[in-house]
Amino acid sequence: MPLHSVIEKFINQLEFSAPLNHRNLMLFPITYPENGNPAIPYITLDEAFEKQFLTISEVSDGGIVPILKVTNNSDHKILILDGEELIGAKQNRILNTTILVPEKISLPIPVSCVEANRWHYVSPEFKTAGTQAHVNLRAKKAASVYRNLKVFKEYRSNQAEVWDIVDHILYCLRTESPTSALHDAYIHHTVTLDDYVKALSFQSGQKGIAVAINNRFVCADIFDKSETLEKYWKKLIRSYALDALVNLIEPESNNQKNIPQSDSEHLKEEIAQIKVQMLQSESDSFKSVGLGDDIRIRGKKLIGTSLVYEQTPIHFAIFRTETTENTSVNDVFGFLYHRRFR
Repeated sequence: MPLHSVIEKFINQLEFSAPLNHRNLMLFPITYPENGNPAIPYITLDEAFEKQFLTISEVSDGGIVPILKVTNNSDHKILILDGEELIGAKQNRILNTTILVPEKISLPIPVSCVEANRWHYVSPEFKTAGTQAHVNLRAKKAASVYRNLKVFKEYRSNQAEVWDIVDHILYCLRTESPTSALHDAYIHHTVTLDDYVKALSFQSGQKGIAVAINNRFVCADIFDKSETLEKYWKKLIRSYALDALVNLIEPESNNQKNIPQSDSEHLKEEIAQIKVQMLQSESDSFKSVGLGDDIRIRGKKLIGTSLVYEQTPIHFAIFRTETTENTSVNDVFGFLYHRRFR
C-alpha cells in the first residue's frame, strides 16, 4: 500500500541539525514543527516502574516465551518502547513493538527472549533493565515481525534469529554469559558505553536522532515530544554504542580496527537520500497491541515502524536493512517453534 498519509506528512517535516560524534558513532539531531494537535499525555516504562504503577509478569506459572502480561494500575497511559529490555521472571525479554498501554488494564504483550539458556524463575515479576536492544537486533526483529504480521496477524519475531544475533554480539564483544543473556554485554561494557553517553549530549528541542556508525546510516528514532527523547536518551545512546563497539573490535584478536574519520558532509547527503527513500516507501497498518495503530514501513533497503495515536506518531523508527524480501522459511519456522514447544 502507498505510504500512510500521517507518516508521509511527518517525514516531510523532518529537519536534521549539525551532527555530534564520538569515536565511530555520529548522531544527527532531528526536529520538526508541532502538528497543532494536543500533546498526548503518557509516562515512560521506567517512570511507571519507579512509581509502582504497573507490573509485568509471565502470563502463567509455566510461562510462554513470546508473550508477557502487563498490568497498568494507574490513571496514566504508559509508553513501552520497541526493544526495551525486561529482566527477571523466567528469562529476560525485549518488546517486539512500541506499545501505548491504556489506563487501568491488563493485556498480553509480544516479546522476544534475549537469554536463551535460562527458563526458571529468579523473581516473580520483571523489572526494567535500563537497557534497549541494539540496532542490529531491532532491525532484524522489525523485519521478521512485519512479515509475521502480514502472514499470521501476530507480533511475533523469528526467535531463532534473535538468539543468533545475541550470541553473535556476545562473541564479538568477548562477553561471557552462562545464560547467553544480552544484558551481560551491557554490564560487561558499562564504562565504555557510558563514555559514549557522556560525549553525546541531548540537544534542547530535538525530538529524534539519525544514527550513523562507521560513516554509514543505520537507524533513526523519533518521538512526538522532546521530553520523551530526553528521558530515553541514555538508554538509546547505549544501545547505539553497543553496535558501534562491534564495529571497532575484531573478534579474532584484541586489536581495534582503525576508527574511520567522521565524514559529516557525506552523511548529510546520505541522510537526505534516506528521507527521499522513506517518502517512496510502502506501508501497512495494523491494530496496535495497546492504543492506536502500528504502521509498518518498507522501502528500498529500509524497514520501519511507527505507533500512531490520534493522528500523532508517538514513536517512529527506521532501520537500514540489506533485504526487503517477503516471508522466509526461517520466519515461519521461528513462529511455529513457539506454537509447538512453548
